[in-house]
Amino acid sequence: VLSLNNSYAYVSNYGSDNVAVINTKTESVVKTIPVGYEPIMISESPNGEYIFTANYGSNNITIVSTATDNVIANVNVGYNPYSVISNPAGTFLYVANSGSNNVTVINEQTFQPVASINVGDDPIALAVTPDGTRVFVTNYYSNNATIISTSTNKAIGTVALGADPLDIDLTTDGSFLYAANYGSNYLSY
Repeated sequence: VLSLNNSYAYVSNYGSDNVAVINTKTESVVKTIPVGYEPIMISESPNGEYIFTANYGSNNITIVSTATDNVIANVNVGYNPYSVISNPAGTFLYVANSGSNNVTVINEQTFQPVASINVGDDPIALAVTPDGTRVFVTNYYSNNATIISTSTNKAIGTVALGADPLDIDLTTDGSFLYAANYGSNYLSY
């Protein structure tokens, strides 16, 4: 993940249980930040204030301040968190827990979990609509994406995808959803 000013890149290191902070001008590591066990995916808050890592092996996420590059919180979530994303307003985080088949919702001001939403089998990737009203999560073994209403924190439907969807993204206006399907070797939209 690049910082908002593109001066630093934050990279999760799955095998080293840390996040490397890389100066993009000098292309050198300036710091490593210890996080949970097996950090797999990383994302940034919309205002650039925080970096979030989903720590697959320790069943939590780590929240890092980009101003100090220090850990400010570790939040327990479901089993095997795979990815984490913030809504556009920077008020809630969504964590796809592949081992417990749910999504944890975290208040981004208090860093406390506020909901757990059951989804399909092996949720992996997340996408939030630009207006923040919906969250989509790919379910690897269910071959679909669950649609979550952010106003109720409830699953409101599914979208069929190809086999083994690994990644998901929305167009900037939210009108199209794209999924990379590992098992089908094609893109769904």
